[in-house]
Amino acid sequence: MIRTTFGTVVSEEHSRRTGTKLLGCYADAPAHSTYFIVEADTAEKVGAFLAPLLKLGFAEIRPVTNLFEEVKRKLEEAKRAKT
Repeated sequence: MIRTTFGTVVSEEHSRRTGTKLLGCYADAPAHSTYFIVEADTAEKVGAFLAPLLKLGFAEIRPVTNLFEEVKRKLEEAKRAKT
């Protein structure tokens, strides 16, 4: 079972096939939870990436952005608005 679930998801081939990039994966063993940092241009691709794991439970997907890049962009926008 592990080969067809977690073994699949952490493979580079799976990322290529689903059009995603796995940036990191973490486990909270006592809570029986895993966390994946996945880069993709659509939510559907993230869903395809996680599909093998849905045999074991459910997935909660939360889109996030790079905070440093977001703050930099907002500061630049504020600077342009002043001029």
